[in-house]
Amino acid sequence: MKLIELVKLILKNLSKSILFFIFLVPNAIAVEVTWGGVAFVDNNNVESLYPNLSKIGISKLDDWAYNALKKDGSIRKFNNFEIKVNKDGEPVMIDKDQTEGIIMSVVFFADDTFFGENISVKGVRTYDNTYQLYGALVFFEFGSGSYVNSVPLIQERTVAENNIPGPQKIEMNFNGMLDGSFSKNYFNELFNRAKDTKVNEFPEKFAKFGEVTFGPTVEQFFNKNNEVQSWKFRINKQYENELSAYSKIPIVPSGPNAELNEFQAIFKDASYKIVLGEAVFVFNVNLKIFKKIDRPNKNNTYRTVCHIVGLKLAFIDDSFEEKELVMDVPFVRAKKSCGVIGINNVVDDTYFFPMNLLAIIQNSASQFKNTDQNYLKSATQGKEKEALNQINKVKSILFE
Repeated sequence: MKLIELVKLILKNLSKSILFFIFLVPNAIAVEVTWGGVAFVDNNNVESLYPNLSKIGISKLDDWAYNALKKDGSIRKFNNFEIKVNKDGEPVMIDKDQTEGIIMSVVFFADDTFFGENISVKGVRTYDNTYQLYGALVFFEFGSGSYVNSVPLIQERTVAENNIPGPQKIEMNFNGMLDGSFSKNYFNELFNRAKDTKVNEFPEKFAKFGEVTFGPTVEQFFNKNNEVQSWKFRINKQYENELSAYSKIPIVPSGPNAELNEFQAIFKDASYKIVLGEAVFVFNVNLKIFKKIDRPNKNNTYRTVCHIVGLKLAFIDDSFEEKELVMDVPFVRAKKSCGVIGINNVVDDTYFFPMNLLAIIQNSASQFKNTDQNYLKSATQGKEKEALNQINKVKSILFE
């Protein structure tokens, strides 16, 4: 074989090898993350943030999360990353001497219980007992603690019962939501929701929920039980959860103090400061009105009771030299907050105001997926055209 033919053959085979290598590398090199276990967001406000989760304790939560992560004997598969494991297939835990890499952790922010008394027009008494878990799967870097990505999940369980549950029944319900004994397990739901999450690229655009302000009637309502700050925090978390599910917007999780750009994650044996960085796109919530209407009928046999909730959802673009208020849309839940009860029946305001607040958060957030002009017409008090234009402008900023 002549030299020139030999060179051509070598180059031809080499090009095939290079091409083969190029096609193989992206699939062969997967982003590895280290399983960090379960953490609480703060140790300073345990009773107001997560009284029930704190009683369960991180050790049990760690075990239950691990059981969901290693389902059916093997580590779960995620589409864009894989869990770092040892030779026995067990997740490699955080090494205190490690300085690089990404940690994946379930961070719990709060839990809630609502016990709503219902008395029918015939005087039959029942309760809608609601249990909620606030958490997220959070990815952050070793050493610097820099935030990478997160997947929020608020899970709710509502049970119709004949009375307000005692401590043992409350504990049973929260345990069942976490230990795998109920059909919907929090950790399974969270890991399933995170299946397509990317951790190897930082989003060009991400949003954050920032300031929450209360009008006088709302401040007075939550101040009765010293819940002003904890409910401002919960409102942000509810919006993060809903907007993330409806729109897939990358949202930086807020901590107990929304004005801070970092929060402390408290693990079983250590703590990490997670640095969130600055978000140039910020949603602010002004919860303006809690208004109760209680009107008897002409015969004084029934009453119509409404728990009206009104808020404004604002969006600020801070990507330029001057901040731009892109959206400031009012949302009101009025007629749908009403119900008819017997003339002497007692209404539990502490249940119905928060429930209608959660409904207005869910409905307003859903407009960022598919706008509903009938809903906007009702909820914005006739300002649906302006609201639609502003919502579409926000979507164009974040999605394009």
